[in-house]
Amino acid sequence: MACVVSRCNTPFLLGVVMTERYIFSAETDRVDRARVHQWLSEQSYWAQGRAREKQDAAIDASRNYGVYDIGSGEQVAYGRVVTDGVTFAWLCDVFVATEARGQGIGKMLAAGVMADLEP
Repeated sequence: MACVVSRCNTPFLLGVVMTERYIFSAETDRVDRARVHQWLSEQSYWAQGRAREKQDAAIDASRNYGVYDIGSGEQVAYGRVVTDGVTFAWLCDVFVATEARGQGIGKMLAAGVMADLEP
């Protein structure tokens, strides 16, 4: 369960410094699949035209991460990891919403993923 800064009086979640506005989550059920698909299939250079079914299958077969606006609950960043769970992990499909860039959200996402994957 994600710890929201204002409810637990700590700026940490999985070792990730939170901000007053954003929170990191490793909960796949929280991923806004439609928004992630739109970001990747329309705005990324590496997944242009990716079918929604293919994106959903990738989400289902991966460890998924997001950063969310605490006030609105809106997802502002996404990344997923393909891993064997032992020796290999590949962080891919990392995307930060255009309107949220320049605020350290990508760094927050990467730090949260690293903390989640640590043994």
